[in-house]
Amino acid sequence: GARKGGGGGPRTVEYICALCNETYPSSCDVNPWWALTQHECGKCGKKQIPRIDITAPANAIEYHPALLAHADDGSGGAAAAAAAA
Repeated sequence: GARKGGGGGPRTVEYICALCNETYPSSCDVNPWWALTQHECGKCGKKQIPRIDITAPANAIEYHPALLAHADDGSGGAAAAAAAA
């Protein structure tokens, strides 16, 4: 069967129109960082492929636990080595 991606349903995200440069809310069923598609701007109404501010709280993504495993194992990489020095 089809596999659902990520957090279980639509979420609100904030896009930046590529034409009028205004921020507008929309919804996305998948990771908004890589699922940019052409749609209508909520402000100017024109079709465009929006930009996304990944620092906006509405656009935060949840990382898969496997990607965070290195943070818990104490190895920490170069940052941990520099902090210990």
